[in-house]
Amino acid sequence: MNPTTSQRYRSRDIADRVIGLSIGYQRDNLLARGLGFEHLREMLLRLARPLLRRGASLAYGGGWKEAEDNFTYELLRLISAEQEDNSLGGPDSSLTIGRLYSHAAWPYYLDITPQLEARWINCCRIVRITQRDAGFTDEEIVPDADVASGGPRVHFNRVITQSVMRRRMLAPMQIEIPEAAPEPVPPVAARVTLGGKVQDYSGVMPGIFEETLTALEKGCPLFLLGGFGGG
Repeated sequence: MNPTTSQRYRSRDIADRVIGLSIGYQRDNLLARGLGFEHLREMLLRLARPLLRRGASLAYGGGWKEAEDNFTYELLRLISAEQEDNSLGGPDSSLTIGRLYSHAAWPYYLDITPQLEARWINCCRIVRITQRDAGFTDEEIVPDADVASGGPRVHFNRVITQSVMRRRMLAPMQIEIPEAAPEPVPPVAARVTLGGKVQDYSGVMPGIFEETLTALEKGCPLFLLGGFGGG
C-alpha cells in the first residue's frame, strides 16, 4: 500500500478527541523491576506520538517546574518536533497534529510565566483551575503572595483545588480570553495510566489513584499499564 493510500485509510476515530495521560515517576518502584526513568519516558513517547499523528490531543495535569523527570516538557518537545516534521513535506505532511491541554491547579500554575506560556503557545493550551473554581469563598481564598509562607490553609486549598482539577478534566471547559470569545476545551475521552507515585504525593491520595477513580466514576474508558509498578 503506497503512503497516500495508507494515509487515506488511517483510522480517524480519535481525531479531535482528548486522551488523558496519568504518569508519574517513583525511582524505587521502577528499580525493583529493573527499569529506570528512561524506560518510562520512552513508553510515554511511544504512546503519545501515534495519538498526536491521528489528530488526537493530550491532557496532562503535571507541573511546569524544570526538572529531569518533568513529563510536561517531554510532551511539549514531542509535539513541537511532530509539528516541525509535519511542515517539511512528505507523505504525512497533511496530518493534523494534536496539542497538549495542560490542566494546572492553583498554586501550581503560578510557575507558568507569560514568557513560558508564549514559548509553547503553538503546542499547548493551559487550563487553569483557580481556588474560586474549587468553590472557595473570598474569605477562604489564599492570596498568591502568601503561598510561599505555607500553612494549613494553603495546603488545604491546594489539595482541594487539585482534586477539582482532576474531576473537571472529564467535563467540557473553556479558556477565557480577554476581548475575544472563550476557547472551548474538550473533555477527556479516555485515560491511559502508567507508573505513578505511592509516596510523597501532593494530594489527598496519589494522583494516579485519583485520576483512575474519577475515570471509573464517570465511565470514561480506562487503560491501565501495570508493568511499571508505582500507582
